[in-house]
Amino acid sequence: MDFMSKQIMEVAIYIIENNASIKQTAEHFGKSSETIKKYINDDDKLQKVDYNTYIVVKEIEKRLEHEEIPTKLDIPFHGSKKGR
Repeated sequence: MDFMSKQIMEVAIYIIENNASIKQTAEHFGKSSETIKKYINDDDKLQKVDYNTYIVVKEIEKRLEHEEIPTKLDIPFHGSKKGR
């Protein structure tokens, strides 16, 4: 296994073991999110190195995308108080 393949596998194993997002993985390895995405998504990267690992990583990625992440406070809006 060459250096690039080893690096790709390190990234994939980190994602699996830590249930990590692309952003968390990028921060951990000191790389850009784009680089991590290429490692995972490009046809000649993880898919070619280890297809079974690729499937597991994609499942984690899919699950993280669909987790409900609060983006705003649950405070009901009652309209403007102007003019009351």
